[in-house]
Amino acid sequence: MAAFNFDLGDYFNRIWGYRSPAFDPVLDDIKGVRKGLRRKERGTLGSPYYAVDAEGREYYMPVSIEYTDASGVLNTINLPHPVISYEGRKNLVRTALTERNADAIEIINTGGYTINIKGFLIGEANEYPEELKKLIDKVFEINAAVTLRCVKTDFALKGVGFKVVFEKVNYPDLKGVKHVQPYEISCVSDLEFSLEEV
Repeated sequence: MAAFNFDLGDYFNRIWGYRSPAFDPVLDDIKGVRKGLRRKERGTLGSPYYAVDAEGREYYMPVSIEYTDASGVLNTINLPHPVISYEGRKNLVRTALTERNADAIEIINTGGYTINIKGFLIGEANEYPEELKKLIDKVFEINAAVTLRCVKTDFALKGVGFKVVFEKVNYPDLKGVKHVQPYEISCVSDLEFSLEEV
């Protein structure tokens, strides 16, 4: 099999307009290293800090999706080359006050979280990553919440059982490269509840 050299950081910048440090090499400073110092392998809630990709390379901050297929089998997908971010929001009611320099703000509740995952699907043998894309599309088409696990989002999603709903999936083009397909997944946290309990 032929070897391919490409810069995922450059691809990320070309598509989304900024360079993510997730794709830059990190060189450890060997001066002052204490003996017996170990890296942390898992987050407080159990998600791993490191994983190995399909090419056998270790990477930081893996993102996994767990879902149950139509036959009732639990499946796990480790999203390839992920960069994840999220934002939370509060639902507020603002009331303008006359002759005041501020609004009266009523906090209704803490809303959900919006999660954005960007990454790259890389095909084998310089071919389009069709099977990987079909896998993400399969999860997107599930009309139910799935489990998202990542050290970065675990604390935000703990209160909702790590459940999210895929809201949008996007596959931007990458001109001149046929074996790399960028992807972007937008999802929102989902709280399962029963109207009888409310």
